[in-house]
Amino acid sequence: MQPIFGLYCGVLMVSSIIVTLLLLRNRPTRGISSRVPMLLELSLVLFLGGLALLPGAIPSVFQRVLGHSIGDAYRYPVQANGTQITESWILARWLTPISHVLLAGTVVGMLWSLFNLRRAQDRALNVAALCLGVFWLGIGILTGPMRFPF
Repeated sequence: MQPIFGLYCGVLMVSSIIVTLLLLRNRPTRGISSRVPMLLELSLVLFLGGLALLPGAIPSVFQRVLGHSIGDAYRYPVQANGTQITESWILARWLTPISHVLLAGTVVGMLWSLFNLRRAQDRALNVAALCLGVFWLGIGILTGPMRFPF
């Protein structure tokens, strides 16, 4: 177990749970649909960030379950032109699906916040969610065009 990854993973997942509980508190003036964009833009991102670090935090558990190291090579099927692409397992089979879920959650949260803003429902929270969505997409684009969906 690598303590720094375990610490980051734990902090991200616990903060995701805390943010979720704070956003889902019973408030009579706000409906649940007005708070969903912020849940998607903040809680989902924190949770998936912690989930992405999980194999680095407890590699021995993943190695036991998978039957191989998380750094082992994963070979994609041979393409029609004969090209063989190889990546590490953690990049190909762990981070890629997480990044796709993150991109979908961010886009859905942005669209939902736009819908709520159009209905004039909890404007401050939805503007903050929209800004967070634009921020996450900007970070995804700035990290490199080859890794765009985060």
